[in-house]
Amino acid sequence: MNVSKVHDNILSYIDHFAVKTLPSDMAECCKWESDTWYIIVTEFVEGDTLHDFVRKSQKEETEIECNFLRSLLQSSLDAIVYMHSVAEIAHRDIKPGNLLVSPDGRLVFIDFGLSVVLPRRTKAPQDDSGTPNYFSPSLVMLSRDEEKATKQMWFSSDIWSLGASMYYLCTGKEIAKLYKTDHERTFEEILAFKCPDVVYSGNVELNQLICDMLIPNLYERPTAQELLDRVMAIRLMRQRSIVQVPEKLTSLPCVLLLDECVVPEKRFRGDDKKHIKKGCDDKDMLRVTRGALKSLTINSVVPTKRTRQHTVAGL
Repeated sequence: MNVSKVHDNILSYIDHFAVKTLPSDMAECCKWESDTWYIIVTEFVEGDTLHDFVRKSQKEETEIECNFLRSLLQSSLDAIVYMHSVAEIAHRDIKPGNLLVSPDGRLVFIDFGLSVVLPRRTKAPQDDSGTPNYFSPSLVMLSRDEEKATKQMWFSSDIWSLGASMYYLCTGKEIAKLYKTDHERTFEEILAFKCPDVVYSGNVELNQLICDMLIPNLYERPTAQELLDRVMAIRLMRQRSIVQVPEKLTSLPCVLLLDECVVPEKRFRGDDKKHIKKGCDDKDMLRVTRGALKSLTINSVVPTKRTRQHTVAGL
């Protein structure tokens, strides 16, 4: 069997052929009619789509480990760098349903049915292909004929879609709901979306990286290579965490040994208010920097499920 392997994180091509009649089990799943069917044979990847993986994680109430998320980001960005820089391909339909996660943690891009090759001298396609609730703001404007598509737009939209997929992985929520009969309603939610300060509480750098993938302006959004360089650098740096401190606390004192955390305002014991950061979405919460953590004591020694992976030390 001749498997064409272009990248470890891109579904491998094996063969293709044409048939006049589909096998009965395939015909039952197909809603279209055709005189000739073109079949593409690919490798089999065991595992779940990222969409199913998130649902299982929610059901089992499991946390997303920092190293796992970093591995997914590194592998997915490396694959996108290959697509954009080597193959000059825009995927155009990146979403949790088109990302496979194998049991060993390998992430694989599938379904290149809407992808386009964008050589340097080829005019970018002007159609608004893709899954509407994973459209970037620029694609929303394209669908409204308010903006023209460019090669940079399509490449940058892949970054947005990956960011939206990682947002779904970390929060269990989609940036916008898919209204099948009212795409304009979906588009309004995309344009109104503002990335929260904390998408992933396990690591400051990974959290910021996901937020930067969701910058609305495509000219300010980092490229795949820039993001990949940042992920690779995180491996050489000390992990820093943002912790959501639970409202209900026990009586045994401890100190959070972190660079930044989010605490209920009424629980804050620090005297130096200059170390409080602005921009917390919850008006009853405070974002506290490292300078204030030296004097911040909270009454919790047993991490909750929400904070189990973070550094907590008892005194």
